[in-house]
Amino acid sequence: AAAAAGDDVGRRLAGMRDEWASSEVRGMLRAEFASVAPFPHVMVRPFLGEEGLRLVREDLEKLNATEKETDLFRFFQTSDLAPRLEKSTNGKKKKRKLQNGGDAASGETSAPALASLADLFASEGYREFCQDITQCGELTARVDLSAQIYSRGGHLLCHDDVIGTRKISFIYYLTDPSEEWADQEGGA
Repeated sequence: AAAAAGDDVGRRLAGMRDEWASSEVRGMLRAEFASVAPFPHVMVRPFLGEEGLRLVREDLEKLNATEKETDLFRFFQTSDLAPRLEKSTNGKKKKRKLQNGGDAASGETSAPALASLADLFASEGYREFCQDITQCGELTARVDLSAQIYSRGGHLLCHDDVIGTRKISFIYYLTDPSEEWADQEGGA
């Protein structure tokens, strides 16, 4: 069942990549990104659809998260979820092990839907998509990816998110699709 969840999310992601390859879709997203205020941004919808969202949420619920708090935020955060492939001295790629066991690069994990999503965010095709939409120039293969869980009283205040090596920041809201989300609750 776990492998099937990863395969299902993988199929959904492949369909999205096909849609994103369309010059018409990219042109519309590029125009939207350049025209919005107060800062350039774009919402890519639909992303995984309700079933894909549920599968990724189920995987996230299996992970540990640590409470973090500063004057800017209060939430629980997982460790880094992005698959990292590093060159070893002999030129072969090393596979990073996920905290819950398994191999992020091969999808051999007890969180296969999440592994598929992390693979997308770390893929060359996704970097090219982001570069094309934002016109930000070349992006590195490095992706910082973690999940934040906001319990009652949790928050993240407005901030500029300027980090010297970061060109793009993204948020993927994984709200419970069975609960209504009202505009006055915030978010995008």
